[in-house]
Amino acid sequence: MTATEKRVLLILIAALLLGSGMLVVRRERAARLAASAPVLMTQELDEPALRAGERSRAAVGLVNVNAASGYELEALPGIGPVIAGRIIAYRDKHGPFRRVEQLLRVSGIGPKRLEAIVEYVTLGEANE
Repeated sequence: MTATEKRVLLILIAALLLGSGMLVVRRERAARLAASAPVLMTQELDEPALRAGERSRAAVGLVNVNAASGYELEALPGIGPVIAGRIIAYRDKHGPFRRVEQLLRVSGIGPKRLEAIVEYVTLGEANE
C-alpha cells in the first residue's frame, strides 16, 4: 500500500468515525429531550424529523413556557436555541408569563411565530 493510499484510507476511516459519532450525539439529544420533559409525548421523536426541524402536534404536545428547559422550548415550531434562551432569560427577569400574548415581548417572537406555537403552549400554574 502506498503512502497516498494509506492517507486516503485514514481520511475515510476518520470520516466514518466522525459521522457515526454525530449520529450518537443526535440520538442522545433526542433521548434527553424526551426524558426531561413534562412535555406530553404521544409519539416518538425520530432522527429525520429532528434533523429536518419538522414538528407535528402529536410529537410536541404541550410545553409549559413557565417551567420548560431550553431543550423543551426547542421542541416548539420555529423555536431554536437562541429564542429558547431569550424566553428563559425574559422569564427569569420578569417572572412567569401570565398570558400567552406576553411571548410577543421576547425578541424574535412576532405575531406569525406566536401563531405557530400558541396551540402547543401552556402557562401551567401561572394562568390559574
